[in-house]
Amino acid sequence: MKTIIQILLLLSGSFLAAEIQLSHNLPLGSIQPVRLFRLEVTSGFEQTVSTEIYYRETGSSVFQAGEMKRGSLSNPVYEAELDLSGFSSGLDYFFLLTDEQEQQHSLPQSEPETHPFYLPPLLENFSQEFLLLSPEGTRFTAGEELLIAVSYFALTEEIKPGSVRFFQNGKDITLKARISSNMLVYQSGKLEPGEYLMQLKAQGRDGREILSPVWQFQVKKSRDVREKFLYNGDLIMRSQTRRKEIDSLDYHRTTDRYDLLLNLNGSYRQLRMQSRIFLSSLENKDRQPVNRYRLSFAIPHWQFIAGDHSPQYGTFSVANKNIRGLHSDLHFHGFRLLTSWGNSRRSINGKALNDSLSFEAYSAGTFQRSNLAARLELGSESGMLWGLTFSKAKDKISSLSSKYYLSSVDSLAMSNPNDNVVLALDTRIALFQQRFIWGAEAAISLYNDNIIGGAISQDSLETELGSSIPFDPQDFTSFFIINKNVEPIIPGLSSMAYRTYLRLFLYQNLLNVSYTAIGASFNSLAASYLPRDTRILSIMDNVTLLQNRLILNFGLNLISDNVYEEKSATAASTSIYTQALYRPQNLPYFGLGYQGSFSSNDYTDPNSSDSLSISYYDLNSFSLNFHTGYFFNNWRSMPTELGFSFTTTSYRDDARDAFNFQRNTVNLNSRTKFDDLPLTLTASYTLSINDNSVKDFEPGEVRSFAEDIAKSTMNSFYCKGQLSFLSDKFKPYADMRYTTLAGSSGNSSLLFNLGHDWQILTNTSFSSDLGIVLNGDRHDADSSVRYYSLKFKLKYKF
Repeated sequence: MKTIIQILLLLSGSFLAAEIQLSHNLPLGSIQPVRLFRLEVTSGFEQTVSTEIYYRETGSSVFQAGEMKRGSLSNPVYEAELDLSGFSSGLDYFFLLTDEQEQQHSLPQSEPETHPFYLPPLLENFSQEFLLLSPEGTRFTAGEELLIAVSYFALTEEIKPGSVRFFQNGKDITLKARISSNMLVYQSGKLEPGEYLMQLKAQGRDGREILSPVWQFQVKKSRDVREKFLYNGDLIMRSQTRRKEIDSLDYHRTTDRYDLLLNLNGSYRQLRMQSRIFLSSLENKDRQPVNRYRLSFAIPHWQFIAGDHSPQYGTFSVANKNIRGLHSDLHFHGFRLLTSWGNSRRSINGKALNDSLSFEAYSAGTFQRSNLAARLELGSESGMLWGLTFSKAKDKISSLSSKYYLSSVDSLAMSNPNDNVVLALDTRIALFQQRFIWGAEAAISLYNDNIIGGAISQDSLETELGSSIPFDPQDFTSFFIINKNVEPIIPGLSSMAYRTYLRLFLYQNLLNVSYTAIGASFNSLAASYLPRDTRILSIMDNVTLLQNRLILNFGLNLISDNVYEEKSATAASTSIYTQALYRPQNLPYFGLGYQGSFSSNDYTDPNSSDSLSISYYDLNSFSLNFHTGYFFNNWRSMPTELGFSFTTTSYRDDARDAFNFQRNTVNLNSRTKFDDLPLTLTASYTLSINDNSVKDFEPGEVRSFAEDIAKSTMNSFYCKGQLSFLSDKFKPYADMRYTTLAGSSGNSSLLFNLGHDWQILTNTSFSSDLGIVLNGDRHDADSSVRYYSLKFKLKYKF
């Protein structure tokens, strides 16, 4: 019963011992559907290996993972771009970082999956002041020319001169257009058949981005136009070399990494083709695959995919799992059939262990896992839709030698092969041009935790159940293996999961409500990060006022387990989020946000003598953030944007007062782009004050504590200068960061970085980066550590 206390104390100790400190600010400034997420490693960046961002649409139960791009030694950040255009109810996300010792660090630090960061949904913020003067129609014939004229006279005073850009199908074609202070004119060449999306983007004098509506034009093929194969794509090659040196230990280690990414898209008449190849030096047969291969063909009403693909068939059936195999999508008006077949995991042998007893011993390996899924849809997402999904996932026992899953000591399984079947039904209703959406999903599963030995006999199963059954389990071996490890043998409420949700958009108010319940015995091997025995009530409201300049958000998540009261106690968690963001024109912007979480269970009173009380816990955390900034565009020859933020966080144990973590962080930042010089300067200063109070239990005592208080202060200064030559085609830069950690350790680090971005040709770019880190302890001059990093990236678009 002391497990909970031990976990809390270990968690408390990890905060004190951890040399890696993380910082993150919500990407609130952008109104683009593609957002840039940055995780700053304020201390210990050189000890990090990789970082993943886990994200889901608010109200969903399933997180999906995305790898983040590693920064440089003097710019210690991890970055990832996410397209949020389909996340109508907002985004929940958290970070998981892995260091050189394979230890993991999360942000938020406390219960990240239960209390993730929340990002409000993106509302359309197009300015109707962009007026399309020409053309009048939207349909054209191949071979014709298109004359586009757009007036933005009403925005002349708001738009920064020279900032208007013109995009066609996402590609910047500004250089092909004639642009004045209040109008844009573009004359296309002879049009090819297809769809053309046109949009203007400009930067406001207050620093915000101003978007025009997206204008859509259809070009049909002409009999006089010859059909030809059209193609485009890109090739990206990256390399990175890292070296670590410790003189006192005579330690030198160099690691290399190489990546190659090739995307190729093509079309001929009604045939569309896409291919993707990703090769990495991290590929290792002793691990799950990193390399990715994909080939896709599409014709009207049908798409075929061979290779790596992550089908999305529903929350509870198939979601966010990479399946390497064959995928098909057959669709007509009011009918759609999707199928997937392949492997979601490959077999990996265990490792031989050193053993002094003269017999061979091995660590556990993994089985190859095959997946089969099919989904039938009737109706339309713009009206009423019905969906039925079947999914089966099964581990192949023969893919792994028995020495890697059966212990040589007692023949017990070190790794269990599983079998799983899920049947799901869902519906969706959309009304009033999708301003009102209601949906529901329900699923039931069969799950076998260990299929070694195959199916059980009918007599044995009847003895196990204490009653007769009308079937023989061995007759269903090809569909599902039934033995005593099935959970449960007779499906019931505990092996079910369901979800219902409502989305309402009315008068600039976006309301999302969802309720999810997952039974303790429900399992879906084809859906990742799906919690069991959990119910979630999620309410999110987003209001925009004052012509989208004022954004108000409120969120509430209620989470609890023990859905069908099968346990003696229930754990509950409440998370509250609220935020206000105001961006007036030509005035400073400011934002205020609060996020609080409260977790506890209903075991007996902690002050009682009942032994169950030792498992009682009551954890509370909160985060309060204030940020403001202003764009000084009237500063002569040096327009500058200044920003300030203050964040205070707390995480404490109210049940036993075992720990109380507090952190206050202040950040100042500035960015200046000179008008008369090809120079951009960026600078920031961060001050973080940590006060972590931890109490340890005395041996043999429950309520006596020995208190140890750890305090530390982190100061970090960063500056970067970037030059721009050859019409912004060649951009060399240099940056530096100096960080000190005052407290018991007295660590400091000095980081330098030199690099460049070079647009060699219209379709070819090359960048390089050289970084140096000098780490040391002011109390121990012999403990210095040096890091070197060299990176290259070559990109070619065709």
